[in-house]
Amino acid sequence: MNDKVISDTPEQAEFRAHCREWLSKNRPAPFKGPVQTQEHPRINSPEHFQWLRDWQKAAYDGGLVGCDYPKEYGGGGHTDCQRIANQEMTWAKMPGLIGKQGLSLVSPTLIDNGSEFLKKRFIPKALSGEEIWCQGFSEPGSGSDLASLQCRAERHGDGYLVTGHKVWTTVAQYAKWMILLARSDFESGKYQGLSYFLCPMDVEGISVQPLVKMSGEGGFNQVIFDHAPMPADSLLGHEGEGWKIAMTTLTFERGASEGTGAGGAALGGTGFVRQVADLARRVERDGRPAAADPVLRDRLAGLWIQEEALRLA
Repeated sequence: MNDKVISDTPEQAEFRAHCREWLSKNRPAPFKGPVQTQEHPRINSPEHFQWLRDWQKAAYDGGLVGCDYPKEYGGGGHTDCQRIANQEMTWAKMPGLIGKQGLSLVSPTLIDNGSEFLKKRFIPKALSGEEIWCQGFSEPGSGSDLASLQCRAERHGDGYLVTGHKVWTTVAQYAKWMILLARSDFESGKYQGLSYFLCPMDVEGISVQPLVKMSGEGGFNQVIFDHAPMPADSLLGHEGEGWKIAMTTLTFERGASEGTGAGGAALGGTGFVRQVADLARRVERDGRPAAADPVLRDRLAGLWIQEEALRLA
């Protein structure tokens, strides 16, 4: 759980050195207010949101976000360097990245399914945090059975009118765009009748309502669509291809396929066990560092093996 376990190519070693130097010089000033866990930041106020977005923009400008994307899409043009940036941000205990949906879901989905225009239009602003995205998949009656969703996208003139209800929508109150899965054909089968939209959140007919958890904390929202107009060019792919494209997105969300953006500290790989090991070195137990206990060291080694196996998988 130290630098000796790191095996980098020469390019990656140079990039890691850049990350460490940049992070040592660019730690953001602490936010003056309550902040929850760094790997999954929960927004407490508009000021907190702006603080998190400023941090993502700074990390992007420093070359630590979107490292592996082609330069023509706003990326760094590196190979397998994003995980290094994620590791170093985690180890340096930097804030999480507020644009997680755009980084880890939207951008890789566009790489696989978007036109050149869409890639150049949306990916750079998702990486920098200029445009925040939310995910409009789950509904009150359609969670695990996603294909049963009932949100409607009905043809109207040159576009669509969307009516329905999405729930558990993180950062919807600040998002500029939503990846929206809606039913555009009620005659076809439940999988064939879905379409995938890049939905602007500032049109009439969209209402965002916060949801409060049992703990009293926020973080989630429900989004109500009441005949919200949707331009035809917001459709990703073709009408009826929504299920196929959604499975691409969910592949990235479930971690079965790794995107090239930056999902925040949670995708940092070997980091959390290292933090526990560092704590064990600092904390004394029975008059000596806790890390001197061979049983504890053995348990830490086992946890590190599990964490590394998960990263490699």
